[in-house]
Amino acid sequence: MFQNNLLMAAASNASGGGTAVTSVGNSALYVPATGHSLTRTEVAGTSTTKQFISCWFYWTDPGHNALEFLFECDDGTSNNRDYITTMTTGKLNFISKSSSINANLATTQVFRDIGWYHVELILDTTQAVASDRQILKINGERVTAFDTETKFALNDTFGALGSVGDTFRWGAYLGSPYYYWDGYMAECVRIDGDPAGISTGEYDSTGLYWTPKSSTVIKALTFGNNGFYLDNTTNAQTDASGEAHNFTNNNTVTTTTNTPTNIVATLNPLNLVVGSGAPVLNIGNTRITSTAATGYNSGALTTIPMGAGGKYYFEVYVEGLVASAVPYGISLGISPFDLPRKFDSYTTVPGKSVYEGGTIDFQGSGYSFLQANAGAQNVNIAPYAPDVGQYVQCAFDSSNGKIWYGINNTWYGSGNPSTGANPASTLDVVTTWHGWIACYTTVAKAITNFGTTDYQYTPPTGFGAVTTTAITANTTRTASDTNKYFQTVLYEGNGTGQRVGAFQPFDSTFTVGNSAVFNTSNYLSRTPSSTGNAKTATFSRWVRRNINGQLQILFSAVVSGSQKFYIVLGTGNQFELYNYSSAYDFQIVTTRTFLDLSQWVHFYVAIDTSESTSSDRIKVYINGVQETLFGTESYPSLNFDMDFNTASVPNYLGYAESPGGDVYSAETAWVDGTIYAPSYFGEVDTSTNRWVPKALTGITWGTNGFYQDYADSGNVGDDESGNGNDFTNNSSVVQSTDSPTTNFAVLDPTFCYATPTAGNLVGDGYTPASSNTTGLGVSTGKWYWELTMGSTVGTPQIGIVPEDEINKAQAPGTSANSFGWYNVAVYRNNAAIIASYTTAPTNNQVNAIMLDLDSNPQTLTFRRANVQLGTIEIPPNKVWHPTFRNGGTADASNVTLNFGASSFTYTPPTGFIALSQDNMAGTDQFISAFSWIKDRDGGYNHMLFDRVRGATNDIHSNVTDAQVTNVNTVQRFLEAGVQVGNDVQVNLVNNSYVLWNWMMEATGSGASNTDGSINTISTLVDTTLGMSISKYTGTGSNATVGHGLGVIPEYMIVKRLDAAFQWDVYHSSLGATKHLVLDGNGGPQTSSTVWNNTTPTSSVFSIGSDGAVNASGGTYIAYCFNPSQFNSIGSYVGNGNADGPFAPLINSLGIPLMPRFIIIKGLGAYHWSMYDSIRDFSGTAPSSIINEGNPWRGLLYPNLTNADNSTASNMSGCVGGLKILSAGSNYVNLNGATYVYMAVGTPIIDTDGRIIAGR
Repeated sequence: MFQNNLLMAAASNASGGGTAVTSVGNSALYVPATGHSLTRTEVAGTSTTKQFISCWFYWTDPGHNALEFLFECDDGTSNNRDYITTMTTGKLNFISKSSSINANLATTQVFRDIGWYHVELILDTTQAVASDRQILKINGERVTAFDTETKFALNDTFGALGSVGDTFRWGAYLGSPYYYWDGYMAECVRIDGDPAGISTGEYDSTGLYWTPKSSTVIKALTFGNNGFYLDNTTNAQTDASGEAHNFTNNNTVTTTTNTPTNIVATLNPLNLVVGSGAPVLNIGNTRITSTAATGYNSGALTTIPMGAGGKYYFEVYVEGLVASAVPYGISLGISPFDLPRKFDSYTTVPGKSVYEGGTIDFQGSGYSFLQANAGAQNVNIAPYAPDVGQYVQCAFDSSNGKIWYGINNTWYGSGNPSTGANPASTLDVVTTWHGWIACYTTVAKAITNFGTTDYQYTPPTGFGAVTTTAITANTTRTASDTNKYFQTVLYEGNGTGQRVGAFQPFDSTFTVGNSAVFNTSNYLSRTPSSTGNAKTATFSRWVRRNINGQLQILFSAVVSGSQKFYIVLGTGNQFELYNYSSAYDFQIVTTRTFLDLSQWVHFYVAIDTSESTSSDRIKVYINGVQETLFGTESYPSLNFDMDFNTASVPNYLGYAESPGGDVYSAETAWVDGTIYAPSYFGEVDTSTNRWVPKALTGITWGTNGFYQDYADSGNVGDDESGNGNDFTNNSSVVQSTDSPTTNFAVLDPTFCYATPTAGNLVGDGYTPASSNTTGLGVSTGKWYWELTMGSTVGTPQIGIVPEDEINKAQAPGTSANSFGWYNVAVYRNNAAIIASYTTAPTNNQVNAIMLDLDSNPQTLTFRRANVQLGTIEIPPNKVWHPTFRNGGTADASNVTLNFGASSFTYTPPTGFIALSQDNMAGTDQFISAFSWIKDRDGGYNHMLFDRVRGATNDIHSNVTDAQVTNVNTVQRFLEAGVQVGNDVQVNLVNNSYVLWNWMMEATGSGASNTDGSINTISTLVDTTLGMSISKYTGTGSNATVGHGLGVIPEYMIVKRLDAAFQWDVYHSSLGATKHLVLDGNGGPQTSSTVWNNTTPTSSVFSIGSDGAVNASGGTYIAYCFNPSQFNSIGSYVGNGNADGPFAPLINSLGIPLMPRFIIIKGLGAYHWSMYDSIRDFSGTAPSSIINEGNPWRGLLYPNLTNADNSTASNMSGCVGGLKILSAGSNYVNLNGATYVYMAVGTPIIDTDGRIIAGR
């Protein structure tokens, strides 16, 4: 299931600016039918224990019909050999054999795509750790999941590598029968000697794209006695290393221009059209033959399209034709990318498709047809037809829709592509097109050339090959990073509250330097000597809780046990304030709970009992947003005198007459007698949409007002307002450098075996199977932290754990990808991977961890008392959390952590920094605009939120219900994520959830759009993403609504908010007379009162009088999508087979997409289905978007509450589309059924011209 969105360098940069990238000029093409291979005889090896072998490979057989060998070294028998082969299961297998197997790595990962992969085999049998003696890397990532993993013995020798007289073979395996490679290879390298530190690929300067290293760098390597470098510059067999270790070319392996940095179109075996029989592709997928003895034609489309701009040329060599009075049997031309391809008669060739197209069709017996524009052009041009051995040419001007056809350089109708004169066909629709060819019967066969080799004839002036380089030159790409606009996020509920999505650094210019750490016994106190204003006050305080379910007193004024004023976080985790005089004079308790222990929260209260409206006498704001929903809500009487601001009545921060609670506190302010708005104390950070502190200015504090910034460690209660209202420090409230603008990592009690202490920096309690883990995790950066052992150290275990494996009942190093240093060994997956540490941690010792997530590979290093121990390679692209287990039962064994809030004992190595949120690198993602959440365990609603309607307002796609408000659902839209409360529909403890998150560059909730007859209440739009969100009020009569996209939307979802109505869906393939229902499983419904029988325009969509879209006075939300640089909207026809149809995903520029998300509906009584590239049947997230699960097996139904379904159907994400793999599934592949979809993907060419070449 290895699916690597491998982003690689292109040869040019046509969009302006960008990074210089390596270009690979040629590859070698291996054809098994003709026995292609390269061979060379081994000389005495530089080493028989150390080797490095790498290449880039492009596999042309996704059906995995035979074993295919990248390389083999053998002694001429089956006894001694070393090789890498692709298995019939689609997996890779390395074997080293000396009579019996010495080493065997058979990957769990499956390689399904038609594209380039980079493989590196690193062999060193002298390594102390057995798993390091044979390392397999794909696209720069070490493979760690194997079906079979047999390891070399220490100092073992290879089966044949380096043995005199043995034969090294590229593309072949000695056996009976011989097995050969079927596909392309490039940049083949072997180092006969020490492989330490060697790689032939690298991430480019952005750190995102795995690319070939330059030939200059490779040639500078030390190759050894048998080493070589095959760069295919002059031919396939010549060694470019300078060692003259050339190969013998057997049966003429040829070179092509299809390379990792310039993908040339070939016929796509995943995108076939099956008539009476499936076609067969070979010779690098350039040759096509039908398997049907008689009957309709079978064909294929190209892997790479001809974009919406540019001039393209290809040739077809006629290898065979059906004999008759006029030979026949070939059709070729141009096909739209979204043609529903299913043959039931010859009229479904591209030129006669209702989806347009252009074809020249040689039917024989006096029939040769030009066909185009849905059959509007259907001209018999006989006797114009090719003979066997001739070349048919096609020149296509995609900007103007003109096609020319030629035979042996004679163009039909005196056409002249160079001047634009006399095209054979002119298409009336400009879209994205694929090259196309089909054959009739087994006699007809042809070889295509879209630019992989030299053309037979010189292309017309201005026309060229169908390649990614050409698409790059012909398009202007303004965006390519899907993660900025869309992301699938998996998360586990904690039952409290959490941020979903990546943590972001603070961008505010104001920095809070310090905080105070309170516990259950310490507190600050002051007794006023003068009475101030007992009716009016403003309270502001930033707080990060250390534990939930505990009374935490934020401010109090206590006359006696029966008379007091309190502002608290209660044991029920709500925010509460009240005045009590034997009975409650007033009491406000929020419905919302505050349970996220990883984030700072700003609490603000305005009190003015002189207000005439009772609800205006107490106002509560949390993070700058006014609270309006309260579980308990009673207000003070008019002009009521509170117990605060009164002489001789003690004020407390913390303790009061009961334990005051564990919190970090910062920027505490109390204003006596004046109301100042929340904007005096905080502001929205426009880049992240967070509420952040601001400098306090322009405030008149009043008699008892005070401001504590905790900057004076010797006087934590110091008043900085100028009033001199200092508080007394009781039982040692301590200062910290942790603050709302730094937010250092601390332990999260949710993830701890026992409740931590000392500001959640000291772990407490012990059991062998336990751990204590932070709430803050990191995926990039270089991090340093220290752990101080207790005075009775015992046997602690310290390390890191990935976010999706956090388990407080497991010690570090127990789960599959966690690492733990225990005694003298480091463990992973409960097995020692390093056993060479000479000593274990000792009493009172300061140990450290260095986590380098910016290096390749990423590494983990332990330090014992400032002495560096071993460095360990860790899996890439995970979110890592510090974790540890205490060493014994006594308190003295507890471990104290320091993530940088205090001075480190030792100086961190250069480049390594303290672990805090403020030190994190921003992800450059935009603020969430449309967030769709579903629990994966089943039973709860789909939860849809958007910025236009506002946080806490949810609608459910599985029911017709009106909008509801729930303050414990999505509480804030953030950059690259959302803040959720503790509602079970979004955050039930131990439940699994998926967030599909659309993000927009625009901030806020949008503005009114006046393009339609109805002015929207607000429209939020991002034209790069290709999505708008509009809220409007219905009129009850035919109307139009502005959508703001500037182009025609092709997919729309409309829902009434104030009443129970169905969800109506528009899809362009159905037209404006029909609609689908998102909350149901029925087929298309016909109604003139929904879309008013009017197709949307580039500015408005039309609505009739139906109550689901336009009742008088009703309020509605409309989600509109158009094809964009990330969106693809189309349809396909099911075939009922496990070898299902191919759903093409092409963006608005004509660039193929790597799929990330899709929503599908069959046009019958079938459920909707939603898939993405992240979810898998196992319920665990892959390491990242560049290592996503394949096939896609996580199925959720937007019209049902069902759990994630892994058995109903599956599909495989590929370059340019999704290959359906389910036989007869109603949801995605019922024979003859039409399916419509809206998909999101990553364009295979980025803004700088780099290519996603394979996975």
